[in-house]
Amino acid sequence: MNILLLWNNPLLVEKISRLQGLDDFCFHFLPHGDFVGLDKLMNSFHISAIFTEHDRSHNATAVQALADQYPHLPLIAIGTVSFEQAMLDSMNTAYWDYLISSSISTVTLRKAILSNRQRVDLMEKARWGENQVRKVMDYSNSLLARISHEVRTPMNAVIGMAEMLYDTGPDSKQRFYIETIRESGVHVLTLFNDLLDYSNIESNNIPIYNRPFNLHECLSDVIVEVMEQARHKRLELLFDIEPSLPKQFLGDVLRLRQVVMHLMENALKFTSHGSVCLRARAFGKENKQWLCIEVEDTGEGIKPGQIHSLFKPYIETLNEKESIKGIGLGLTICDRLVKKMNGKIEVESQPGKGSRFSLFLPYHSPKNTPANPPDPKLKGKKVLLLSHDTLLEPILKKYMAYNGMEFETMTIGNDFSGLSDWLQPFDLLITHLRTNIKIDLKLVDIVREQKQIPHLLIKDREKMGDKLIVIRKDTVILPKPLYYKDLFDSIRATLDKQADRLNTIGQSLQPDEHMAEYHPLDILVADDNVINQRILMSVLNRYGYQVRVADNGREAIESLERRMYDVVFMDIQMPLVDGIEATNIIRTKFSKKKQPYIVALTAGQAMPVKTDYIKKGFDDLLYKPVEGKVLAQLLLQIPRRER
Repeated sequence: MNILLLWNNPLLVEKISRLQGLDDFCFHFLPHGDFVGLDKLMNSFHISAIFTEHDRSHNATAVQALADQYPHLPLIAIGTVSFEQAMLDSMNTAYWDYLISSSISTVTLRKAILSNRQRVDLMEKARWGENQVRKVMDYSNSLLARISHEVRTPMNAVIGMAEMLYDTGPDSKQRFYIETIRESGVHVLTLFNDLLDYSNIESNNIPIYNRPFNLHECLSDVIVEVMEQARHKRLELLFDIEPSLPKQFLGDVLRLRQVVMHLMENALKFTSHGSVCLRARAFGKENKQWLCIEVEDTGEGIKPGQIHSLFKPYIETLNEKESIKGIGLGLTICDRLVKKMNGKIEVESQPGKGSRFSLFLPYHSPKNTPANPPDPKLKGKKVLLLSHDTLLEPILKKYMAYNGMEFETMTIGNDFSGLSDWLQPFDLLITHLRTNIKIDLKLVDIVREQKQIPHLLIKDREKMGDKLIVIRKDTVILPKPLYYKDLFDSIRATLDKQADRLNTIGQSLQPDEHMAEYHPLDILVADDNVINQRILMSVLNRYGYQVRVADNGREAIESLERRMYDVVFMDIQMPLVDGIEATNIIRTKFSKKKQPYIVALTAGQAMPVKTDYIKKGFDDLLYKPVEGKVLAQLLLQIPRRER
């Protein structure tokens, strides 16, 4: 066993040389600072341990550099009693062990070498075991991802076909069957997504990115995604984002959206009546600010004894009257992701009253300017709210105060005799238009008879397609949930008696079975899966489009060489030439005039960020299973290429 001794004390060298019983060790002596000799010796011999002298000339930097250069090699100090504390302190960073020079003997030297070599052997075994565990986990993740992909492809087909069948006008009984098929398919995909995410988090395979994103758009997208679920359960859906928050934040928008989406879906799942509210605000001092996103519901609530176990795997809080199925990984995944983003999740709950999940993240904004600065033209305007909606009132009050507007509320019954006097001092009237409550709609005419005042009606959403309705130049119906920008665009337009200009919203072309006639496009679908081809073709045929297909990226390129296409739907994973490679070839091979609009299609378990695919040459991104309405709206935005 080769042992290296680094020191300049000849007496110590002589003392060690005279020790008996060390024939199985070969000692090599080098003076301190001889780095050239050190490199040569380390390259020539397999050194098992290094002893270094610790005296007045001790160079902590050099010793630390030596420890860093050979981290798996025992570095043992030898010094006098007066340096014992210094050597002990250095064991936290550089030394593995130390010996007192006056007590050096065959036994102490042999013990120091062998005990520290045992540590090396144990560390190597631990590293080997860790590598084996990592290999097993990588194999398990790879296997799970492969199984997930094999399940996801036919499941996407099941969901896609169910949606197409739903659009054929089935009767109520058939609709029930179709909805059950679709919901079950989505549930299976969700389970696989959770398993994959949890597996990747456990093996530390999920990176967290820090790049600019639009917080308002991110949260608005979540609201849109859960809107139908809330409407189906007759739940009030509220969106309360501080208007003073900046437009741009730095962070991982994909993971943030995933966490907020899960919290919202959980809130809706465990709430049978009442409301679910998504809030966003900032708090803290300038040197340490936090972004707080809250999801509050009026559901069953959580028992105090269950809160501490919510974020543990395989824990599910069950409603006593209803068994909620699941594998209980969602909140665990949320908690792990938020911690990776240097944040935390807190829970407050009262059984029978509801719960509030608060997500706290470090506040990082490239430009700390409000996305919606106060409008000075609105300052001093007086607003009256006539409504039974106590949930919406505090949100409206806060928004009005932000713009310097005076805000009052009043509750009235069916007696409107004094309405003219009540309205007199106000510039704007806001009322609630409830579903199937005729008196709310009648109030529009009553107000017009009493006083010509700008009037904004907040309407309960009856269906997903509900949009803003202009009744008169100063009267508008706005569906809930309210978005700050839409609300104040409507307020400004009604106050200016120019509400008709709001009609430009939603006046663009609407998708229907004749869409291909008034918006013709030549379309190519590149996908190696026949079922996926059929689904996409059927959806496009529904809008009147005839489609050509390619089984891989190479065929897509060859098809583009033969004719011009306006849009190509490009699957990412294909044999021979995949979607990313094919897109790169198209961007370099064809002139700008002949390049089609390329839409990436992905069935990955985690929704990728669209900007990542745009950087790779794509124009847009769709997730499988592709929804017909989403696809149609995208097609309406794609211009036909000049022939």
